[in-house]
Amino acid sequence: SDLAMSNGSSVKFEALHDINLSANLGVSGAGTIALQSGGGGSVNLLAGTLSTSAGSLTVNGNLIQTQGSVLSLGGSSNTITGQYQINNTTGTSTLGGGGVLQANGGIKLTAGTLSFLGNSTLKLGGASSWTGGQITGSGVIDLKPAAILNLNGPTNLSLNGGTLSNSGTIKVDFFIRPFGSYLA
Repeated sequence: SDLAMSNGSSVKFEALHDINLSANLGVSGAGTIALQSGGGGSVNLLAGTLSTSAGSLTVNGNLIQTQGSVLSLGGSSNTITGQYQINNTTGTSTLGGGGVLQANGGIKLTAGTLSFLGNSTLKLGGASSWTGGQITGSGVIDLKPAAILNLNGPTNLSLNGGTLSNSGTIKVDFFIRPFGSYLA
């Protein structure tokens, strides 16, 4: 079932391996959500919405977001210590709320759509790969110094409406065709 907290409440979930979320989990105000997976496990956002309005989200490990799920972040101090993975086939994963998400382990997008709602920012560290699918909306993808973004794959990649800000390294293995977007 769903869990909603307000007025600066906080919640922490710890597991020996994976954490699977398939319901709505949210905090409003200055509250925090902390998710810690151990033993090389991941936090799997399978369905529903994981949200903070003005608070923060901390994921110790990888965050794997599947199609139909929503990650809505309003605060400015949201962190994934591992990799942010978008595992879609044809669906859409949404990053919204106007917040900032720091993915220290980069991002992995292989298919489907990562849709930004509002002016959300995704800051990437580490090694990222974009091998299929598209990124839409008005958000910003900020490639930090020493980070690497590998763009390659058998299909076209589409950055439609957002901004890719590069302070790291982008490795391109095929033709890029931006639609209404720009590389900064």
